[in-house]
Amino acid sequence: MKLAVSGVAAAGLLALPFVFGDAESGSGRVSKTPDRQETLSSYRLTVPGGDDTCTVAKGEMLGGSRAELEMAGNCTTLLPRLKEARYWKEGANGDVIFADADGRVIAEFYAADGVAYESVKPAAPPMALTAQ
Repeated sequence: MKLAVSGVAAAGLLALPFVFGDAESGSGRVSKTPDRQETLSSYRLTVPGGDDTCTVAKGEMLGGSRAELEMAGNCTTLLPRLKEARYWKEGANGDVIFADADGRVIAEFYAADGVAYESVKPAAPPMALTAQ
């Protein structure tokens, strides 16, 4: 009986890290599940053949499939019209749209192999979003 109780207690102790997770990470901050989501919603925007890249991120959800669009300041060097983009919208078929304040499409991307998304609109220059 003592052996069975000891075995259950040991198994319980071994399971604690899985139940409670890692309370502290190496950076001294509390680890939380949204870190993975934040990583997946941050992308590197590139134009093939160019040396410039910038970071774009899906920001706070505003309702439905629309979220704030966060861009690094140098994104407008890749495509000047991006300065008008305010929202990240996700379509039912997995496409992503950068829209302006009035909802007009500035850029449209579809899910692609090798990168997260490739642009459909505008036709030129072609752009790619790669998960960071």
